[in-house]
Amino acid sequence: MSSHARNYHNWIWDVNDPDNVPAFDRMVGAGSTDFGKIPGPQESSLNQKWLNWDNEYTTWKKNGLEVEASIQFTPSSFFNGWGPYRYSKMSSHARNYHNWIWDVNDPDNIPDFEAMSCGSGTQSNWWLSWDWEYRGWNDAGLEVEASIQFTPSSFPQSVFTNPYQAGYNYGYSFAKHFGRLTGTGDVSTIEVGNEPWMSGSGYSDPNFYRQVLSGMSEGVKSADPTIRVLPAAFGSLNDTLKRVTPNHIKYLDGWNIHTYSWIQTSQGRTGIYPEHSLSTLHSVNSLIRFRDSNTPNLPIYLTEWGWDSAGGGEDCNPPPERSSDSPFPECVSEDAQALYAIRGALVLARKGLSRLTWYFYGNTQRSVSDWDNSKGVFSRSGLTSSSTAGFQNKKSLYALEEFMYLLGDTHFLSIIREDHDAYVYVLGHNSTSPTHIVAWRPISADDTSIKTISINLVNIGPISYLRTLGNNISTCPTSSQLTFGENSATFTISRCPFVFSISLVGTVRPTAVPSSQPTKPLPTIRPSFPPTFSPSIRPTRTPTNSPTFRPSPDPTILPTSTPTPEPSFRPSRVPTIEPTLRPTREPTFNPTLRPSREPTLNPTFKPTREPTLNPTGKPTRIPTFRPTVRPSLSPPTRRPTN
Repeated sequence: MSSHARNYHNWIWDVNDPDNVPAFDRMVGAGSTDFGKIPGPQESSLNQKWLNWDNEYTTWKKNGLEVEASIQFTPSSFFNGWGPYRYSKMSSHARNYHNWIWDVNDPDNIPDFEAMSCGSGTQSNWWLSWDWEYRGWNDAGLEVEASIQFTPSSFPQSVFTNPYQAGYNYGYSFAKHFGRLTGTGDVSTIEVGNEPWMSGSGYSDPNFYRQVLSGMSEGVKSADPTIRVLPAAFGSLNDTLKRVTPNHIKYLDGWNIHTYSWIQTSQGRTGIYPEHSLSTLHSVNSLIRFRDSNTPNLPIYLTEWGWDSAGGGEDCNPPPERSSDSPFPECVSEDAQALYAIRGALVLARKGLSRLTWYFYGNTQRSVSDWDNSKGVFSRSGLTSSSTAGFQNKKSLYALEEFMYLLGDTHFLSIIREDHDAYVYVLGHNSTSPTHIVAWRPISADDTSIKTISINLVNIGPISYLRTLGNNISTCPTSSQLTFGENSATFTISRCPFVFSISLVGTVRPTAVPSSQPTKPLPTIRPSFPPTFSPSIRPTRTPTNSPTFRPSPDPTILPTSTPTPEPSFRPSRVPTIEPTLRPTREPTFNPTLRPSREPTLNPTFKPTREPTLNPTGKPTRIPTFRPTVRPSLSPPTRRPTN
């Protein structure tokens, strides 16, 4: 029906910089003779190392189609200020709520990610391409952590014919497609669930989660043992031990936990500074102690933490329809969120956590029903404002950028002082090379008082004032008054951390660190690369489209002391769908018939959940909305309820 075909040929697919000359001759040499499996990365000046326009366009011409290439460029193509690029200065990774139901209509079905990569979408959403989405995150320098989310509202326990097999099939297919060994390499970490324990919106049967965790973790490691596998985050250590057993450990690469900084006051749950002795931030200590005693080689990943705050043109007041309500007490000031983010990161690094993931990328739009359900909690936890206020950067985003620029490559080394008056930490690249001292007062961000302290410089050497963290906060002191005595230094500190540089003379003499602080490996402030841990036992099974065994819909409850035994059958094959034509457009670059400017909304960091009241107030429902126009970046930011 046509004599020609038109392609959106993105300029940025050929070069990283529009001033560069594309090396199309090298592309021909690197390409294969037929259009099939994407070749592995090769040394090339081309921006997309798997791309071969010759193969693509030759295929079109062989079918009698004249080629028309629309050379497309947009502000987002060569502008690193939008989407995931906005966060790349303060983060090395990003976490996504990857809903299982977005890939299949039934958990017993095997997701066809190969068909998705050819533009067919997923079984549940014709418009969805995780390849496009996650490749954009990787291009911005952000490692992808996918939290595979499933809840009773999306997949009731009764729809799982075999929870173990469903988890195995999904995990195998996911890792096969997105892993580094045989797939796109776009996903480095997978969480088996987000918060499956939540009362009223989670699975009450711990045995059910144990079966899914067994299957999915084994499936992932069978397909690609390089992918980091984490369990879900649980409400307490007791709940963790009900759902994770010793037999799971060989398939896990770490522990997962969520925590925020709150205390109980006359106003109810209230946001507080991270050092406060009653702050819920310290709930991580129990998991640290358990890890140290039982699984000392497994790191701990804090995948949700942060503070709600005003800022970016938005406040914490109720909507006009609820004007008689008070602002929600978990919310702190914009200055407080920025300062607590820096100080909290230092405190958590001192505790030995391996990686921190801030919740949330941006504020969320808030309706009256949202307020009635959660009273605003988490709606102002972003590093930017919501789309309503134009996604303005908040002070916390700038503060974290400054923090990572100055100290992002250092480790926590030792404590000089940690009491009610002062926190003074030594940071450096290793135990024999301290480079910085960071000092601050563990007080409320509203307290602008100054205190003078002294420290012993024996075996530390000369220090000099370097910078005030949080210098975008107008009320932070611009410098510290530093004087020296014999083998000592005296200086002022405030609620804003002061950074001093060290001239190395000898080895730092650290004070005793509580037993919950692991000493090997040294916790790094900047997130580390995936661990090399691989389980010693590798399952040999691959998923089957038609399992030969189906237990009854109501799974047998297993003893709480052991996980579900593996089924006796072995799936016989892997889905064999092979793409015949690879899509020629990335959704991160808008086609010419769509708006030419980069959307102000950053959907790549948007959760895929609709609000439902739960203990932490975060949304859990899964939408069924199908847009009429394929989105240019990812699904819309707001998704209607079922």
